[in-house]
Amino acid sequence: MTENDAFDTGNPDEVAKRKALQIAGEAFGHCEEEGIDGIIAVGVFLDHIIAHLVSMNDKTVTAEFLETLANRVRDGIYDHAVGEVKGEGMNEESAP
Repeated sequence: MTENDAFDTGNPDEVAKRKALQIAGEAFGHCEEEGIDGIIAVGVFLDHIIAHLVSMNDKTVTAEFLETLANRVRDGIYDHAVGEVKGEGMNEESAP
């Protein structure tokens, strides 16, 4: 049983999000293994993601979405994810 399985609620969207997070983490880890600086990898990932968003929506919708993300960062909504990204897993405070 993986950590992701322990928090599997059966919700297809939640399962897909956890799988995507796992894949993204593996890709980031692979970049580190190849000696690619983390900030460069993050920049490239963001460029790819933003280009994908623009291809699915218009520029205004994408820009508004990204502005909401900036506000969420300022509000601390991603603070709980820092441990998950560092491989520390979820704790009681960050559990869904």
